Amino acid sequence: MGVLQRKLKKEAAAAPARASLRLVAGPDRRPVIALVIPAYNEEKSLPRLVAEIQVLRSEHPEWRIVPVIVNDGSTDQTRRLLERLAPDNDAVALNLPINVGIG
Repeated sequence: MGVLQRKLKKEAAAAPARASLRLVAGPDRRPVIALVIPAYNEEKSLPRLVAEIQVLRSEHPEWRIVPVIVNDGSTDQTRRLLERLAPDNDAVALNLPINVGIG
């Protein structure tokens, strides 16, 4: 069991009321780490973000890292870039039609 798994199990045992804190294993038995990333007019930084996630994946092959990038109604080319980058990088892209902001 890895360090992250031990830490999450310890925290889950200490706070059983927090149902969102649990270990989830993918089909290959690796823990799944979902990175939820908000994006608003981020067309210039998205390629670098995707590259950084690939580095993180290569440094931690024991985890299945799944980025969930939420486009919050961007007015630039963020939506089109996400539609192109997400499938090739095992990412989930959620495109909201309007900017809903924080909260």
